[in-house]
Amino acid sequence: VNGGKALKPSCRVFLAEPKGADDTQRSFSEGRILSHTADKPNTIADGLLTTLGDLAFPILQRTVEKVICVDDHQIAKAMRLAMERMKVVLEPS
Repeated sequence: VNGGKALKPSCRVFLAEPKGADDTQRSFSEGRILSHTADKPNTIADGLLTTLGDLAFPILQRTVEKVICVDDHQIAKAMRLAMERMKVVLEPS
């Protein structure tokens, strides 16, 4: 995140996360770190099942303009598009 801003400060940074693990979007709205609402978040993006940390959150607050939530169908559709067009396999997170 900071790399783009360091090279070009006018760069706009958006963050996407799955609706099934939306702690970052809710934390941005509240201005403080919130944990997942469910006991166990449910999403194919299993790399995002952790909660925000005390070190990362202030950095994200300074550099990220907006957090966008997407559903698992949108994630799968993007992965398929990358595979078909770019011949690369993406990890859903």
